Amino acid sequence: MSTSFIVTEVTWAMMQALWLECCMTSVERVLEYGQLDSEGRIRSKKFQKWPIGGEVHFEGVSLSYSKNEVDDGNKVLNGVSFRVKEGERV
Repeated sequence: MSTSFIVTEVTWAMMQALWLECCMTSVERVLEYGQLDSEGRIRSKKFQKWPIGGEVHFEGVSLSYSKNEVDDGNKVLNGVSFRVKEGERV
């Protein structure tokens, strides 16, 4: 047997072992997550008055990548207004 053949086979075997270990780590993680206890419902007083519905309203929103508030040339949004009502998708 030649040395290059042995090196190739050992390299292949190591790659297969590492691939198997990677796959089994994923399986092990899924099994651990499956055994976690449920967090249950939140029974905090501060969430008792949490709103059930609502909407988001933007009016005249301007955004830029620049930290300079005076620099209007780099705005990616300029004067945008819109509403997203309950149940709507954006």
